Amino acid sequence: MINPLRDPAMLQRARDIFQAVCDLETKEQSISIDRACGSEADLRRAVEALLLADRSDDDPLSDRAIDYSQQSGVPDAIDGYRIIREIGRGGMSVVYEAEQHAPDRRVALKVIRPERWTKTLRARLKREAELLGMLQHPGIGQVYQAGEFEGRPYIVMELIEGEPLLIAGNRLTLQKKIELLIKVIDAVHHAHQKGVIHRDLKPSNLLVEQGVREPVLKVIDFGIAKALEDEPLTDLTLLQTRVDQVM
Repeated sequence: MINPLRDPAMLQRARDIFQAVCDLETKEQSISIDRACGSEADLRRAVEALLLADRSDDDPLSDRAIDYSQQSGVPDAIDGYRIIREIGRGGMSVVYEAEQHAPDRRVALKVIRPERWTKTLRARLKREAELLGMLQHPGIGQVYQAGEFEGRPYIVMELIEGEPLLIAGNRLTLQKKIELLIKVIDAVHHAHQKGVIHRDLKPSNLLVEQGVREPVLKVIDFGIAKALEDEPLTDLTLLQTRVDQVM
């Protein structure tokens, strides 16, 4: 039997499917593979081989394996940041409120969920930090630092103590709602000018804080954002998605 991973075209297709399904739950992963592979048995074997390698000590997409499966939860402090409480949780990461000592301030510290640590998510977190570093706009949450602590990747960001747009908007006049919408458009336009597409704009990723004179809007969570020019940002170009992939 010919090894499907030795066929360059087959391998590329398998990699595309692998990147789309590797972080899904088992049931969703199986359904997605069925849809993507159909009756192509060799393609299915190639995808399953990549998934098996991803769960083992062999990284299917690079020369070095990164295995987070045995890592414990987030400690009380990371690189000088004291964790205070959890303030948000998504499909791949957890966001904590943390205290920084120098300078003295409260920050948001985003880390990959312990049970979801994979090379792919590690790369996405690194990518998010790179993209946010390109964006300097009052309507976009600022990134302060990115790093790793004992193999655990993290991003330190501006702490935004606001409410999702739909909740905050219930207390605003129509005029104020329109002004907030204009702020969203302006922030997204800035990102587009820098070649960054958010791809996950929704009310929960649009937070409204009460400013000194008027509400302040912040666009957050660039976790699945796409850069139009990937190569200058990172060599992890396999994180690019295709039109038939679901993030």
